[in-house]
Amino acid sequence: MMNEKTEIAIAAIILVAAIILIPIGIAGFMHNAQPYRIIEGEPVKDAAIAAGLSVCSVSDTLSDLPGAAGGKTYVISDNCADPTETIRVETQAFDSEESRDAAIKIYNSKTIGKLKGSGNLIVAGQYLVYINGNSELFGRISNELKKI
Repeated sequence: MMNEKTEIAIAAIILVAAIILIPIGIAGFMHNAQPYRIIEGEPVKDAAIAAGLSVCSVSDTLSDLPGAAGGKTYVISDNCADPTETIRVETQAFDSEESRDAAIKIYNSKTIGKLKGSGNLIVAGQYLVYINGNSELFGRISNELKKI
């Protein structure tokens, strides 16, 4: 039979284990969701075309994040002339796995509405792909990006 001191000791051990194991588990779960590899070409443009969508415009962008190597901003629609839905997709290439993963950590540390939009971040090789909003077009592009 356990007395009160034994129960307190067991609770303390469980608490310490949780404090140590939860951050390690989260770090292990988030690290290397996709390996760093170089993808040639424009994966978002290729994914949009494969999904049967149109790229309405493309512009070059460069983030001020460490290791950012340049990217593009795409406006993608089901039909550029008469769109029923349009999304904005931003990409940024990184020169190393460490810089890409650091950018992911920065993104995940922000709260929606405070310097963070309500979009989705996708990792594709050396690229981080941010798709503003969550729509049917997002689903189509993300499915194609997973194949790359």
